[in-house]
Amino acid sequence: TARMHAAACVVAEKLVVTGGIGPHGAECPADHTWVLEMRTLLWRRLSGEIGADGGNAVMPMAAHPGRHLSGHALMPFDDIAVLVGGRVATPGGTTASAAHDGVWILDVPNEHWVRLGTLPS
Repeated sequence: TARMHAAACVVAEKLVVTGGIGPHGAECPADHTWVLEMRTLLWRRLSGEIGADGGNAVMPMAAHPGRHLSGHALMPFDDIAVLVGGRVATPGGTTASAAHDGVWILDVPNEHWVRLGTLPS
């Protein structure tokens, strides 16, 4: 059965997608972010790496493979996409769940992820 691991939103005439299916039907890592320029219909991949956290790269994602989207959302807000949740990538290439209440924003025009903090409890 096919599974959907992508989440998308439209921001500033760009379609922002995390995860999805790559060439030849292979699943893209859920922490990959792609931007589709609406005017040119060209895809560009944004770096998933946000910053350092104890030597690990922290990468945003909208859905964990095999899990529901609950707790993770990619929402448009003017020229910024807001992402809740995340995933931590270790130097060895493995990944583990990050805090589900972590909030990240993607400044779409500048293609830069920034951590805002955590959701209020």
